[in-house]
Amino acid sequence: MENRMQNVKLIKPLVVGTYAFLLSPQEKKKYGNMTHKWTCLVRCPESTDISLIVSKVVFELDPSFMYPKRGKNIF
Repeated sequence: MENRMQNVKLIKPLVVGTYAFLLSPQEKKKYGNMTHKWTCLVRCPESTDISLIVSKVVFELDPSFMYPKRGKNIF
């Protein structure tokens, strides 16, 4: 049985950001009309492990994107 505290608030700052890399000519041929490779991130500013408080992250992109709602389990 897990020992969880009840009625406790946890406030933890998180960093949400993106990186973009220009695709090479070879990658552009492979991916069609794409120009960049994007990476989205969620992390703690101190680079500590957030897996105890975050189990899944979902990014909702503009509806014009293919698959505008994207998620990933942390584990």
